[in-house]
Amino acid sequence: LACGDQVTCLGVIEIERIKDAAYFMEYEEWMPTRLGPEREEEIQQVVARAVRALGLERSCFHCEVKVNPEGVFVLEVAARRGADNISDFLQQVMGIDIYEEGLRLACGEIRFFPNLRPRCCMKMRYFLPPASGILEAIEGIEAVSRDPRVSELEFEVSPGDQVLTPPEGYEFLGYL
Repeated sequence: LACGDQVTCLGVIEIERIKDAAYFMEYEEWMPTRLGPEREEEIQQVVARAVRALGLERSCFHCEVKVNPEGVFVLEVAARRGADNISDFLQQVMGIDIYEEGLRLACGEIRFFPNLRPRCCMKMRYFLPPASGILEAIEGIEAVSRDPRVSELEFEVSPGDQVLTPPEGYEFLGYL
């Protein structure tokens, strides 16, 4: 959240990509990251500098960075809330409703969270098809759905649907 000269990074999500794949394929997401609190603090400082440099004064923002041993590199900063499952991560892990926060900013409220800490951890995994073809079945949904640690289980396809893997397409079956 950008509010005046204050910038709050509500969280850092680590994205794991399939290693040794010829294509860019996301597999898992983690919050908090496995990078450790010092590295997350470094990421948040770089993000705050980037947001201030753009002059955002009253907005939700989404920032993507690349992290490696040489440092933290900003790839994108956008004056919008994060998409996909980011709002779920923020709600579950940080206790923050990003939609509500955006509305409060729009109504002129001061929104700043200087000592925000995770209250739990969360992991999301995409179900990726091993090969292109027709999905035959989805099994075990009921058992997994009863697990109290599962906050959401979503399938984007149904038995009988065609799914494509790179290079023809990139379709995931769903996520947990």
